[in-house]
Amino acid sequence: MTTLSRRLIWLALLLGLGLLAWRVIAWQAQEERVPALPQRAQAALALPEPLPASAPLPVLPAAADVPASAPARAALLRPPPDVMRLQRDIQFAISSNEPGKAGKAARRIKHCEQLDQMRERLKVGGLKVDDTTKTRLTAMLDMEAPACQAVDAASRAQLVPLLRRSLAEGDKGAAASLMSELGSNLDLAAEPDLVPALRRDAWACDRLSQIQLAQLARRYPQLLTPNEVGVLREQERAAAIRSVQRLRQAASDPRLTAAQNESVMERFMERFKLPADADPAEVARLSAEIQSRCPVAAKPAS
Repeated sequence: MTTLSRRLIWLALLLGLGLLAWRVIAWQAQEERVPALPQRAQAALALPEPLPASAPLPVLPAAADVPASAPARAALLRPPPDVMRLQRDIQFAISSNEPGKAGKAARRIKHCEQLDQMRERLKVGGLKVDDTTKTRLTAMLDMEAPACQAVDAASRAQLVPLLRRSLAEGDKGAAASLMSELGSNLDLAAEPDLVPALRRDAWACDRLSQIQLAQLARRYPQLLTPNEVGVLREQERAAAIRSVQRLRQAASDPRLTAAQNESVMERFMERFKLPADADPAEVARLSAEIQSRCPVAAKPAS
């Protein structure tokens, strides 16, 4: 081997050892380098010192955690519902003499009672609905449940006194609601304002008042004049016709359209005949006055 060949071999070895040494040094330097902090950690380092524990700040979501859509951001920032507000409003109405508060509180108490009954019927299967409707009803009930559950028994027990105050204030429908709430415990002698208010509201086209007044008239035959009884029967007849028409249009029961059931309808309508001593012309006049006070949707089809 010539001298030149030996020198080239030694030069190659030296270059290889140098490259290896450079790689080892670079690897050690990379291992010792501190890794970069995440973006959130870097932001935290830039924040000022926290306040003392005596004045804690609410924990806010990180910017990356805030939903992008406006409705989602609004829902996130919306304060939690005040579930005790309904209870406070009812308590205020009970202790206040401000007109209108009693009727409003009574309606809210009754609304909660109806929601409780609906929840129970859904639970035991007493309310026959499809799965989609049941899911929607359950969601609605769950949404209103906390506020109603906060209404205590003492407040709920004030429903009848609140209805009596509402009746005394002249609220439309209060007499019918009171009669419905009293049920078999109704004593007309103890409720002297009930019948006049029922008559007033029935003549103003309040359907529930008409139903309750007609029920009282069947229980106490001398309570109303023959013409008044005739007017109530005419209102019941018109309501029955509207109901049958809606059922037929919906075609939910094919039997309703069968000719053989026309005789059934005729017998059904017999119960709405005018009393023998009623004046048909006066009944027609009073009925027309009532219909003129009804919402457009409640007027019978021609």
